[in-house]
Amino acid sequence: MIIENNMLSAAQPVTVSAASANVFDLGKSGLRIGNPLFVCSRVHTTATADEDATVTIALQTSDDVTFSENVETLYTTSAIGKAALVADSHVFMLDIGAMKLKRHIRGYYTVATGPLTAGKFDLYLSGAIDMH
Repeated sequence: MIIENNMLSAAQPVTVSAASANVFDLGKSGLRIGNPLFVCSRVHTTATADEDATVTIALQTSDDVTFSENVETLYTTSAIGKAALVADSHVFMLDIGAMKLKRHIRGYYTVATGPLTAGKFDLYLSGAIDMH
């Protein structure tokens, strides 16, 4: 299940490096210890590029909602080639329920050897394992 209103990216077009469209506020403490909380990443629309573009997806946390300081990267994928970025494929599912987080979390897409000419991505929080 997707936790209501916890979409960091909902069919977000990504052609160049960019942050997720949304930031999630975990509250003052940022602690989620003992509560299952997954971040799920999925390709919504197949990525295309004129060159051999790659995408790296990172999950970041910060006490600053603008992510202009004190940014910590919790997880980063390896560079994923455009051939693997096909519609409805899952990129990763990460359990962050026991991690010490700062107040805010977001995703960050890094496009290399790009730009992409098309491609949309979903990145969302879920209280359960979600493979749909």
